[in-house]
Amino acid sequence: MIAKQTLSQWRQSAIATLNFAAKAGNNLHRIADDTGTLTVEAFRQDLDYRNRPIEIFGAPYPGTIGFGNLYPEGYQDPIRKAIRAG
Repeated sequence: MIAKQTLSQWRQSAIATLNFAAKAGNNLHRIADDTGTLTVEAFRQDLDYRNRPIEIFGAPYPGTIGFGNLYPEGYQDPIRKAIRAG
């Protein structure tokens, strides 16, 4: 009788350990998925923030591009690039 109880206890302990390991593995998968999603969203947000100054401040004035001015010679802002590409 003692041996059966011990085997039963070992079996229950083994099942509990396997269940715990399965839950831990599932949590790791969920964390990895969340991390990937957050990384993609961070890149999208970074691109959005990089484009915001153009929306807020607009393109540089023609007289501010060139030697001795605010922007270097040959500078093309994203708006002009889009117009020439389109």
